[in-house]
Amino acid sequence: MHHPKRDHFAELRRNTFFIGEYGLRFDHDLEAVYQENWKLIRDDKGQRCLFDLGTDPLEENNLADSNMDKVNSLTQRLTAWELAAASTQLSAPQVELRPQLKERLRALGYMGDK
Repeated sequence: MHHPKRDHFAELRRNTFFIGEYGLRFDHDLEAVYQENWKLIRDDKGQRCLFDLGTDPLEENNLADSNMDKVNSLTQRLTAWELAAASTQLSAPQVELRPQLKERLRALGYMGDK
């Protein structure tokens, strides 16, 4: 199994399709961090799952209760990633539209009275 040389992060937001198809066990947001063989998953309800993907690639054995040092370490990495992502704000460049295009957009209801 290939393991990345640096941490990887992932998130999955509440998916109403999964909730409808498979039930309330999917009614939560998930975040995960991968570090070498380790994967920590936490949800918005405070649940945490820790897996050693080297020995448990199917994620069947949650090691969170027996390995709190690793849980805490990966939780700190996940929180730092989350804070960094929140502080990065992307903004679209300002574009000046041609008067004809503004009029067409206004006629379609996309422009205000500015």
